[in-house]
Amino acid sequence: MPGKLGDQYEAELSKAGCTPQEAESLVKRIGKPFRDVFDIALQKNTTPDLSRACMVGDALETDITGGCAAGIDTIWILTDGVYAPEFQAASQNGTPLIDAAHSILADFNQDKANTYAKDLPDQWPTVSMPHFRW
Repeated sequence: MPGKLGDQYEAELSKAGCTPQEAESLVKRIGKPFRDVFDIALQKNTTPDLSRACMVGDALETDITGGCAAGIDTIWILTDGVYAPEFQAASQNGTPLIDAAHSILADFNQDKANTYAKDLPDQWPTVSMPHFRW
């Protein structure tokens, strides 16, 4: 999980006497869902047109949260990623894919207190696709 190493460093810094704010300021996270990774990806453009960019990914906490926080459109890939077991179980129970996606999104948004999306509005991808094939 992205940021877990950073979380461990912050915890150790706190044990060493740093305040949470000091510990956070000493740890630099680069990767999804943190803004820096999107800035790096868009740096070729001196004034990036965010309407021409999108984040494609399978993970709500990193891919969709990161794209939404960066202000770009997101494409959530449903059955080929981290939620594949949930979608497979839903399919075996006869639940339509769109209903399973709504349920997973609702559960994520309801329980996001311990995720990187905790301080953000509810996450809703711009588009959802069952598979991503290049």
